[in-house]
Amino acid sequence: MAASPTPKTAPRPAVPERGTVVRVTRRETTARLSDGSEAGRLIRCAVGGRLFGRSRNKAAAAALVVGDEVAVERLAVERGRTRRRHRSRRSPEGRITEVLPRRNELRRTVGRVGRRETRTFAANLDLFFIVSAFRAPPYRTGFLDRALVVAFDARVTPALVFNKVDLADADDVKRLRRDLAGYGSLDLDVHVTSALGGDGLAAFRAAASRGRSVLFGHSGVGKTELLAALGISGRRSRALDRRGRGRHTTTGAEIVPLPGGGEIVDTPGVRALGLDGLTAAEVRAAHPDVMAHADGCRFAGCSHESEPDCAVKRAVASGAVARSRYESLITLSAEAAGLEAGRTPSGPGREPPPASE
Repeated sequence: MAASPTPKTAPRPAVPERGTVVRVTRRETTARLSDGSEAGRLIRCAVGGRLFGRSRNKAAAAALVVGDEVAVERLAVERGRTRRRHRSRRSPEGRITEVLPRRNELRRTVGRVGRRETRTFAANLDLFFIVSAFRAPPYRTGFLDRALVVAFDARVTPALVFNKVDLADADDVKRLRRDLAGYGSLDLDVHVTSALGGDGLAAFRAAASRGRSVLFGHSGVGKTELLAALGISGRRSRALDRRGRGRHTTTGAEIVPLPGGGEIVDTPGVRALGLDGLTAAEVRAAHPDVMAHADGCRFAGCSHESEPDCAVKRAVASGAVARSRYESLITLSAEAAGLEAGRTPSGPGREPPPASE
């Protein structure tokens, strides 16, 4: 009598490991493992079909951003010969099967007029460095106000960095002190740095070591040079273009570990910063220094423009709120209201529509 065949044993399902997305490109997603004996290892990942649906994998992969906490299943990588049509591709080592809830996310608008869209660039951030320069290109308070809206809307603590102090003269420093007075009630950390001369880098490095930060600013303000000064090599800066604007050195968001602790999300430079996707109420909420006085207004829906007994306007008149911050709230909330209504706002003091990134 023939022996009965031995039943096949079903393969044991892979145990998901915790990981962090550190790089996203058109071709692949890279995650850093944070569980098990290989914590810190980088692996190339595919997007699990059962997570997003096989027909939607490409769109789902685009929805992943650096900083996302994910569950990763290891894949068995085939060795040996590879078919000719697949020789140029590297097999993924893992599959992302779950994206954990984000505690915050960085969103901004990109694209030309008529084709603009709001994208998420990074998630789970601790600090939002708004990087400007004294010169080449010079900082503008209008951009600072917009970037603060982005930071507060993302629920990330902002800090201001003014780079290239080696190019500044005494008048530049006086102007900065005068402009910063308007942000005094926000209690922002301010770093005045020179990637070339080393000014302020020790304090900036100490702040950046306290978690995951993002560098956010116009192209050409010296974000790449600041990273190099912090010990991050392999990135090259480029000269300004013919209109005095910076050229893109970074072309995609990536988490960069810092020597001595902490990590920075390096993002492409900003040419212009739109408020698409934000409501007027969200823009007002992103001016906490001004809106701290709104509870004293007579009307609950006070616009803080023409209504009587407006506590915000009283605070401006008394000096408790800087007039520049009040004007930022009125201008930017009106712009957001216009975008909500489908209008493209224009006027003095407003940023032009975002250029192509």
